[in-house]
Amino acid sequence: MRLETLALLVLVASLAGNYFMGPLPFSLPGAKYNGKLYAANGHDTVLNQAVKLIPKDAVITVNNNVGSHLSARRRVYVFPYVGDAQYVIVDETRPFWYDQINVKLHKEALGAIVADTSRFQIIFARDQVYVLKRISG
Repeated sequence: MRLETLALLVLVASLAGNYFMGPLPFSLPGAKYNGKLYAANGHDTVLNQAVKLIPKDAVITVNNNVGSHLSARRRVYVFPYVGDAQYVIVDETRPFWYDQINVKLHKEALGAIVADTSRFQIIFARDQVYVLKRISG
């Protein structure tokens, strides 16, 4: 089989799969997935604003879903581990405790950091996205 033929078959199979299953805009109505699930919304805009507040060389701790925005950093910790992080950024709409969603433990950990006003200061709080900056220790 020639390489061009194989490439054409892969392309046709990909388009057919997306038509029947989604998420392309031209997918079959009622497909399992649709493009709307992946469209940016207002919360995504807020999250992007929060991420822009953090210097590129800062040591950070983030909850799991926010980590994808910052994973190229040299040092990234997973919330609730703080270590020597200079910034903490969390998204309460997805209350991750390390790599699992756990509302209770997430709220307790975030509450402890917010209450520690001698070490951390809230510099951003909007739409359940919080950025805290270490001010000492």
